Amino acid sequence: MQQNKIVSRQRLAYGDRAVDGLLAGAGAGALMIAVLLFLALLSGERLSVLLGHFDPAQEGAALLGLLSHAAVSAIYGALFAVAYSWLVGRVRKLEPHMLVAALAYGLLIWLAAEFLFMPAVDSPLLAVPAWQFALAHAIYGLALGELLRRQR
Repeated sequence: MQQNKIVSRQRLAYGDRAVDGLLAGAGAGALMIAVLLFLALLSGERLSVLLGHFDPAQEGAALLGLLSHAAVSAIYGALFAVAYSWLVGRVRKLEPHMLVAALAYGLLIWLAAEFLFMPAVDSPLLAVPAWQFALAHAIYGLALGELLRRQR
């Protein structure tokens, strides 16, 4: 009976972490897209064009691009929150390093997107300068880590 309570609490904890991650990921994604929109404004690009790059159908629909980015940001946030929680459960020394881990996670997402996924599908996001995309992902990671840290 005691074993079932421990397993149930752990599942609940991971479920709670996933929800925390969804919310933090959505918030971090909003900040990330705000940074990209600001940089687009500075370079003279129309905001609808930038948002259209995120359209998974590659038709340039700005609203669909915005919603897709929000969904992906939330899902990546949930994945990070659960994975980090699991990892800290095994290596307690990592617990105070959430911001560093989240920053690394954001940059890992950027590397995978920039060099694997986007070229493989000839994504319109390749039009976004790599340094801007990297900066936005670093900000996503830092914001994700900070939002999750505050939820604790």
